[in-house]
Amino acid sequence: METNKINNGCKSQNNNKIKNETELLEMFTEPDGFRAFTYIPFLHPIYNEVWATEGHVIIRINPDRLNKHYEPVKGCEKLKLPKVLKPCHLSCTYKAIRQALDACPLVDEVVTEENEEDCKECGGTGEVEWEYTDDNLHTHYQDFDCPVCGGSGVITHKLEKHTGKKVHDEEAIVKIGNSFFRWYYLDIVAKALAHIGADVISVTANDPMGMTEFVFDNIKIGLIFYKCKEGEGYNAEVELKETSCKIE
Repeated sequence: METNKINNGCKSQNNNKIKNETELLEMFTEPDGFRAFTYIPFLHPIYNEVWATEGHVIIRINPDRLNKHYEPVKGCEKLKLPKVLKPCHLSCTYKAIRQALDACPLVDEVVTEENEEDCKECGGTGEVEWEYTDDNLHTHYQDFDCPVCGGSGVITHKLEKHTGKKVHDEEAIVKIGNSFFRWYYLDIVAKALAHIGADVISVTANDPMGMTEFVFDNIKIGLIFYKCKEGEGYNAEVELKETSCKIE
């Protein structure tokens, strides 16, 4: 069967199903996040798109492109995309983004190992007994959460270890057009673009105090800006080019 191939980041006619969609969407979720919409991908009932986001970076896909069925999560209808003040018609390449990330400084890799042991204060029960004697010399007892372990019954010890390897500094800063981004979040974008086979990517928003949006094959990835501190520089840069393509 013949399929359309899109290699310029412009408007796509490709309605094929996305391969390995779970792997793609889980790049953007945060199972240990504090808000329900960060846990799993969900259908946004207002935008009629499947969203996956951990709060800083988001991917949006038409549900017709996906194999699985997704449901809204509680409160997701209140989520709104940042308003684009100045829509743009720019482009960059996946290669340029990857090269900028790879050009950032290397640091020593440090891994954190956790070790748990029963709380000695409560004996691992998570509770302690409080005693109070009133004015009539009557003694009262009541169980409360252990103040040492917080009621969990365990104490967690964290130990940082150097692996001897070098990794890219996740706090490094990359400039794209008018905006700055942390290495860690831009790397998520790059991995997702590689997953969908992107080469030339349309940039439809590049607000220095808002969101930059990357579009390839009608798959939209938004990344919130990083506010640089006064005097803080950046480690690498991706230049954007003007394009005549318009994404609908």
